[in-house]
Amino acid sequence: MRSKGEVAERQQDERMPGPALGSSRQLRELWLVLARFEWNSLAIVPADTEGSTEELSRSLAAVGKNLSYVPVSAVTVKLLGPGSAMALAALAQHVRNRQERLGNRTGIIEFRDDRQEPKGEEMDSYSSPAGRLILGVPSVVVEPAGLAVAHAVDAVVLGVELGRTPMRELKKSIELIGRDRIVGCCLL
Repeated sequence: MRSKGEVAERQQDERMPGPALGSSRQLRELWLVLARFEWNSLAIVPADTEGSTEELSRSLAAVGKNLSYVPVSAVTVKLLGPGSAMALAALAQHVRNRQERLGNRTGIIEFRDDRQEPKGEEMDSYSSPAGRLILGVPSVVVEPAGLAVAHAVDAVVLGVELGRTPMRELKKSIELIGRDRIVGCCLL
């Protein structure tokens, strides 16, 4: 039988929301939801000007490495200047171009009859796919250079901290990035 103190502590713990993506199960679920969308490069952007998506970006890439047929990498940046924003945008564009050149957006390699020698462009289908890139960047509300990254990637996920992210910053982030680029919001 539990003491009154244990029951009260348990009730308090149940009422207090923990981190939304604190477990590997929740990260796997997020990866599987994102896998439904067609993307090779993804930016995770905090809606809160003081927020950070570094840990989420790295953790999601680690989960993706185990659940994806293609390589998954994460790049996170605390401060974003015009030069680094353009470099990240170019990197996202390179991943997209490589994948399109291979003509293989799913990462599934098609096998051919062994008796036929691959020639010319057919040789590309035997190379490994470019993979997926996850970019953790600062809020676009305080770092406008991040918009270059948000517009260069295939998809954007907004990170929202429950009880901390002001609604005006969330709306401003959506307005700056564009609703059509955002595939969802994630509670941090």
